Amino acid sequence: MRKIPTLLSLALILLLSACGNNKKEDKQETATTAVATYDSVLAPNFYKRLEGTIAGQPVVMHLQCAGGVLQGVYYYLKHGTWLMVNGNLDGQRPNNLRLNEVSFSEGETTAIIDCQYGQGTLKGSWRSPGGDKNYLVELKETYPDGAYTFTAMSLSDSLAAFTPVDSSPVARISNTFVIPLKNDADGKWLEASIKKALHVDSSLLKLDIAEAMRNMNSRYLKSYHDEVKGMNREDISAMMNYEDMQYVSVCYNENGFVILNSDGYSYSGGAHGNGGSSFYCFDVRNRRELALKDVITADSAKLQPIVERAFRKQQGLRPGDSLNTILFENHLATTTNFYFTNKGLGFYYFPYEVAAYAVGPIHVFVDFTELKAYLKPDFAARLGIR
Repeated sequence: MRKIPTLLSLALILLLSACGNNKKEDKQETATTAVATYDSVLAPNFYKRLEGTIAGQPVVMHLQCAGGVLQGVYYYLKHGTWLMVNGNLDGQRPNNLRLNEVSFSEGETTAIIDCQYGQGTLKGSWRSPGGDKNYLVELKETYPDGAYTFTAMSLSDSLAAFTPVDSSPVARISNTFVIPLKNDADGKWLEASIKKALHVDSSLLKLDIAEAMRNMNSRYLKSYHDEVKGMNREDISAMMNYEDMQYVSVCYNENGFVILNSDGYSYSGGAHGNGGSSFYCFDVRNRRELALKDVITADSAKLQPIVERAFRKQQGLRPGDSLNTILFENHLATTTNFYFTNKGLGFYYFPYEVAAYAVGPIHVFVDFTELKAYLKPDFAARLGIR
């Protein structure tokens, strides 16, 4: 089984080279409607919800840019499973986008998407890596009733253990996150919810998101300074090259729901770092975070065989094949770390949670047709599931 990349790992190299701008963003813009004003030239920081077609098939894309680094997900309405995209804004031609498409379940580059932006529309082509397949892309920025507008921002900082800094171990911290554009009641509730996804300390909750994260970053670097200040340079190894990175992005935004993917990675010594994705499903309309029990009535005993069956199908395993070749156990336990699209539920397992670190995270997508008997009626009605 291939190790599945996270959204953060795909954008990490690009982000480290581009997210050093710590200038405070003007984030409290007030929008009078749900529809954003279309940009004439793409700015280095934005979030766009896009609908349209690729190869004539309807898709929804959530595209985020912070410090010129592009990252997002999209899915075909036909099947609902995620495809990730990443890239960089072209400094010379910022309205020309090249996105690398990567399968969330396999971690392989599946296509190159070349588009040109103009007045809220992305038009271009989707082509396979070998160039043997080429399809038209036409996406329009749109925010239907129950969708919300955001911008994006990135912060980064670092501290060397010693001076001069040549060959010195370094602690690096970076955060990328979305900020609501509207300052109404929904916007304020969303801002508080984003702080939860960013694990903002309770003492900083009264600050805006950017200031809170600057404070958090300063605390992290101070802690590193306190840890190394009594050490001798000769005694410190590469294991003191600490890293802490977090990437919070929107992966669902309609029907009064917003789902955030908080993708993180941390290394503070040892053989390797740890990371993964935590999903936060927010019912903005009713101002609450959704638990799995708010979406389906099935308990873990009923849900487990359904999720395991989907996992076997994704891995090409028959019902009688052992799961021990991939997982720790010969079964796949349930998890409450979930997200949804209009087509189904996604379940995400951290590295080490159900399989060895080398396997990477485990991601299983279950179509709503497999869960129809257990869907909560009010949730199904909000998504238009019959």
